[in-house]
Amino acid sequence: MHCEHQQRQGGEACEVFAGAVKTAGHRKRNQPDYVSLHTPLNHQTRGTFGRAQILQMKPTAFLINASRGAVCNEEELIECMKEKMIAGAGLDVTTTEPPPMDSELWKLPNIFQSPHTGWWRIETQHRLVTMTAENIEAYCQANNKEEDMINIVN
Repeated sequence: MHCEHQQRQGGEACEVFAGAVKTAGHRKRNQPDYVSLHTPLNHQTRGTFGRAQILQMKPTAFLINASRGAVCNEEELIECMKEKMIAGAGLDVTTTEPPPMDSELWKLPNIFQSPHTGWWRIETQHRLVTMTAENIEAYCQANNKEEDMINIVN
């Protein structure tokens, strides 16, 4: 499998552990079969994946969002799914969790949802506790500044 990644900084772990190649942005050539989102939600990432990015994907591709629901522009995603611009989307997260019962997300056959439990493993829980402790320590040592904290999500 050929893997690519985009990150504002770092990314060495992706290259070492997954053999991924760093890319400069969305490209028409070498379109992947899967685009998987794993990013924190902040003012820079909110709504950044929508129609324009889906148009860069090939029609047989799948989108996977395992980061935060609001990273995807949900309205644009729903419209693209109705128009069958890509084969499907797997959502472990949505903007509102769970989505309202009248949401189009429940009605579209090419959208697959999981109950936002993809992270639930003992190793992940240990990492979460360790990261939380490190963030509290960094916050206290930096005179209450967030700049040295890890993975501030929302």
